Amino acid sequence: MSLSLNNYRKNNLQNAISGKIDLEFIDTKISKQAVKKVYQYGYSKVRFVNTDNNNTEAILINTAGGLTSSDIIENDIKMNENSKAVITSQAAEKIYKNISGIVSINTNIEMDKNSFIQWLPQETIIFDQSKTKRKTSVYINKYSKFLGLESVMFGRQLHGEKIKSGFFSDHWKIYLNEKLSFVDKFIVEENFKDKLLNKFIFNDVAFMSTIIFYSEELENNTKDIADFIINKSDTGGFSIINGIGIIKIVDKKPHNIKIKLNNLIQLIQKNVFNYNYGLPRIWNY
Repeated sequence: MSLSLNNYRKNNLQNAISGKIDLEFIDTKISKQAVKKVYQYGYSKVRFVNTDNNNTEAILINTAGGLTSSDIIENDIKMNENSKAVITSQAAEKIYKNISGIVSINTNIEMDKNSFIQWLPQETIIFDQSKTKRKTSVYINKYSKFLGLESVMFGRQLHGEKIKSGFFSDHWKIYLNEKLSFVDKFIVEENFKDKLLNKFIFNDVAFMSTIIFYSEELENNTKDIADFIINKSDTGGFSIINGIGIIKIVDKKPHNIKIKLNNLIQLIQKNVFNYNYGLPRIWNY
């Protein structure tokens, strides 16, 4: 797949893939259809599935099969008052070797009061010599609820792939009642291979995940989450910053971290949101 995409770019650099999704959700008490607006452009598509617990689950699809060079993916999500949605992706996003430019993945989520969104895409897999900037901005209302996840896998471990060079930036900005309350920016660029192997930096980890969550009652309902991090994840950490929960975990084996993610997400749903949803059905661990 990467060869065919790269060969295409060599002859069509001016036609780099561009995809955009624009979704707006409303209260199902107002309309039987919880989705008020659906806009899809380019290679970005969205499909909706029925769930057993009256939730709207949206699946984002990149029909190009991967990203490279100067590809741009944009996701804009608007959660109106009392709306609920779970958004995930059809498969892991793959970032192939770049010919020129940098892949950009930008997500903006805007939330009104009493809305609840679970942003749970599957992981991004970066290949050797790829270049990626990923930015997620969330505008949380004090009375809304948010659960978000972003993960990255450094090469396909089962294929013996290793990252020698490249660029990867992961940037979160969380606003609470229009006030910037949390910023996290992670960058790996020069000497990518050396940093991945350095025991004081990555120690040869294969997979890294960030979980961010918010509820007005968060700080009173996190004991089980903290205990899990302490007892079940020796390569993870948990903090509460300005009322926002932050978890980071890494592992040398992707399968191990996916089991931890499964457990953590369900713990957060149960303890923070009093909500037993589980993982999106398309996640197949």
